[in-house]
Amino acid sequence: MPNRVRQLATNEREIREAHRHVLFVVLNTLPLVFLGLVMWGLAFLSYRYISRYEGVLALVLLLGSLVPIGIATYRILWWRAETYIVTNQRIIQIEGVIAQRTLDSSLGKVNDVELRQSLIGRMFDYGDINILTGSKQVVNDLHGIDQPFQFKKALMQAKAEFDGRLVSARDQSAFADIGERTPVSQPAPLASQDTARILAALSELRNSGVMSETEYQEKLKALLAS
Repeated sequence: MPNRVRQLATNEREIREAHRHVLFVVLNTLPLVFLGLVMWGLAFLSYRYISRYEGVLALVLLLGSLVPIGIATYRILWWRAETYIVTNQRIIQIEGVIAQRTLDSSLGKVNDVELRQSLIGRMFDYGDINILTGSKQVVNDLHGIDQPFQFKKALMQAKAEFDGRLVSARDQSAFADIGERTPVSQPAPLASQDTARILAALSELRNSGVMSETEYQEKLKALLAS
């Protein structure tokens, strides 16, 4: 937790955190753990029942078992460190155990969010999320996310709120430039275009089922009030 707090800027708050589904770490470590246990068993049997060089063979087997056990431990630590975070300003992707790598993208770059789930992914509730820019370029490629539908919903809502703050900031800047407040019924052309874009995004969220009708009405009321 302290490490994630250091990743956040002033006035930035975490909205949702996600990891890869536990199924991935189980499939990647269970065979290695099983191999290590088999080598431990062989070491015991060799020491117990083989009379010649029993100590040397048992020691070799015990030392060899540390290799798969060590790899499995490293993969578990990597899984725990690999974190995907949505804040009110950006998407943060953290990975690495010893040397840490952080990739973050502003919500302003997000144009579309693509969610892919296989049949097994739908059964165990995991999937891949691609975050696209206006040119359809992938800025974040998140694999095997646990509860991907909820992660996408949080991301799209954060995006809508982020765009709403931009519209509000542009309105205030326009009022300062002209020295008087523009009536709400006659918004500036740029703010009007941005508001229409946010309304379209909210409608898409509602129609796709990501946002309920109640949440849609609340967001719409807040947007019109601003």
